[in-house]
Amino acid sequence: MSQEQLEQLLYLKQYQINQNNVPNFDLLPIQPTYIQEMNKEVENLEQQSLFADQLNVDILSLKRIEKKKDQEKWLKYNNYLKVGFFE
Repeated sequence: MSQEQLEQLLYLKQYQINQNNVPNFDLLPIQPTYIQEMNKEVENLEQQSLFADQLNVDILSLKRIEKKKDQEKWLKYNNYLKVGFFE
């Protein structure tokens, strides 16, 4: 998740906290549809964050697999060089 998305999520979370803690928040000139849109946006960003966390785990495991394959490839290459040049 990018820094900009995290800041946006933090801003929207703060918005929700203010909405829940300010006694006269409903009297402020904010349309109910705007409130619903902001709540949906918070949910979407939270889901993206969870998905991004899952991707980070998957990416790390893929990197380990890729590194292992590279090591095996270089081992085969080195063995080929030893056999080819030293016989």
